[in-house]
Amino acid sequence: MSIMHMLNSTMTVTRPASSTSAGTHADTYNAHLSGIACRWHQLNPSEAIQYGAERGVNLWRGSCDAGNDLARRDRCVFTDDQGSHTVDVEQAWDSSGMAIIRVMIAREAT
Repeated sequence: MSIMHMLNSTMTVTRPASSTSAGTHADTYNAHLSGIACRWHQLNPSEAIQYGAERGVNLWRGSCDAGNDLARRDRCVFTDDQGSHTVDVEQAWDSSGMAIIRVMIAREAT
């Protein structure tokens, strides 16, 4: 049975490219993926603590098809009923171990 019908939103993903100029480090985000079916929800404070979040930090859990190339530091933009959100991926893994669903933990970008 497929769970893809539960991916009720779409996201755009950018990937950082690092550069150094005159001793200053900078990340530039470049287009990586678009129109990716996903589902995101904000973690409540007790869930966020499991991931070491500090108070006042908004953590999100996202899911998408495991075939998508998502990695730590990728930036995802999605919209829900409360508006547009930009999150930076802190962890991403194949939750099933069978290439069915990729799970991400992400911090709301400031």
